[in-house]
Amino acid sequence: MLLTVVSGATSFEDLATCDGELHSTFRAACFARGLMADDAELKAAFQEIVDVTVSLAQLRMHFARMLVHSAPQDPQALFNTFVDDLCDASDDQPDDAVASALRGIEVHMLEMGRSLTDDDFGFILPELPASQHQRKRRRGNSTHITVAESIRQRDELLHLFTPEQHDALHQVVAAIDAQAHPANPNVPQGSNIFALTASAGCGKTVFANGLAAFLRAQGRDVCCVAASALAAMLLNGGTTAHSAFHLPIPLRHLTFTCNWRAINNPVYTSFLEQVGNGHIDHVTVPAACKAIDYADLIDKVYGTHFEPDHQILALTLETCDEINRMCFAKIAGDLTECPAADVFLDCDDRDAFPSDYIASLSMKGAPPWMLQLKLGAKYMCIRNLDQTRGIINGTMLRLIAIGRRYVQVQVMTGKSTGSCELFMKSVFTITPEASGLPFTMTRTQFPMIPAYCLSVHKAQGQSLHTVGLVFESDPFTHGQLYVALSRVGGWDRVFACHQGDDIRNVVLKHLIQRSNGAAIRQQVAA
Repeated sequence: MLLTVVSGATSFEDLATCDGELHSTFRAACFARGLMADDAELKAAFQEIVDVTVSLAQLRMHFARMLVHSAPQDPQALFNTFVDDLCDASDDQPDDAVASALRGIEVHMLEMGRSLTDDDFGFILPELPASQHQRKRRRGNSTHITVAESIRQRDELLHLFTPEQHDALHQVVAAIDAQAHPANPNVPQGSNIFALTASAGCGKTVFANGLAAFLRAQGRDVCCVAASALAAMLLNGGTTAHSAFHLPIPLRHLTFTCNWRAINNPVYTSFLEQVGNGHIDHVTVPAACKAIDYADLIDKVYGTHFEPDHQILALTLETCDEINRMCFAKIAGDLTECPAADVFLDCDDRDAFPSDYIASLSMKGAPPWMLQLKLGAKYMCIRNLDQTRGIINGTMLRLIAIGRRYVQVQVMTGKSTGSCELFMKSVFTITPEASGLPFTMTRTQFPMIPAYCLSVHKAQGQSLHTVGLVFESDPFTHGQLYVALSRVGGWDRVFACHQGDDIRNVVLKHLIQRSNGAAIRQQVAA
């Protein structure tokens, strides 16, 4: 294992040396390099967090994150190790200080859908309210959005609404008023559950945020939910539906057709609609949009500035890895390589799967074995670390500091844009379906990946200035080409690296027809 990360070793002493310290065993050297994971590694990592954190509340938050995402073997022993750091030094009663620390940590645990009383943590919480044994999940964080802030958001968004968005807003508000005044004959009664459908770029996110701001500005409570954490990140005060409530079945159907991203380019809007509906089987890439190879594509999309709203999209993780490495080579600064700690859980023949082979694989939903770190580089968070703060799967980050066992990043998207966060390593469980290996494994690594090139599905919901497409083969799943092309407002913002002149458009038309049929039936009923 050490041979895969120690460059230029000429002796056993070289292999056992890390940061100038000669360790007594190779196992100790592996722990020092982060190649093996246990609670000793977590203690060392959290000690680094303690050394650089001055806020007691933030320290408790990091401890809660460590419990949830780093899978400690003995959580209570970890707490006892850092109890002095987690307690308020101004509290004269030690027992009260410990109880206060546990309650403070529990607040963050509940925000992440867990509790210190869960079986895998085993804490006994002192004198909590009657709900102490219930696992509570936050139903959104609208309480963190003030009326004054909501008024500002409302005024900022509503003047951007199209006529159909204003009409939809009035319908929703009327339904809410009807529910609030069921006995008033002047208020029309009806279902207060709506479904809104629209093509990419038609302003679904803007409408949802504008509607929420409109209602919050009136002092109403609003819970914004989405099917995934990536989608929830786009909503002000958003969270995932599964962490809030079960979706009801009866609903009313609304549709948007005005494309926001391409509002000034009706030709491109019409083209996107035909691509999305599957009316175009093959898309011809204009000559001005073509890139001859990866290097040319990187130059066309990013140039030398690497703007955050410029993005390259690819079909496979292997292509993403290669382009990200090329982008890193163009960024000034020293490169730090951080290896992961892998553990095989049910492998009958460990020797049949060498470490260097496992390290070479790209695995869905997991960071690379060797994570490249460079100050100022762009990354994407791939773990729902803290939905309350908007640190979720899909959040864009900029690396600003590298510690021995932690990294510091600046948030680039979402509600916490501009804030700085400390990341410890997280434990990822990798199934055979994700790795292609005949066993389950865990990987302990920082929960982020380089983000100059991402897979197409990770770009859903994003509005970009410039997009680069890498299609070495034709798309292989429904709607990939539509998702990629609809991130921008015209061909003048698209560059593509593709063998041949045409790209095949894969659309499952029976799904489109079923959706359109439901909308037509709703319109007839109305």
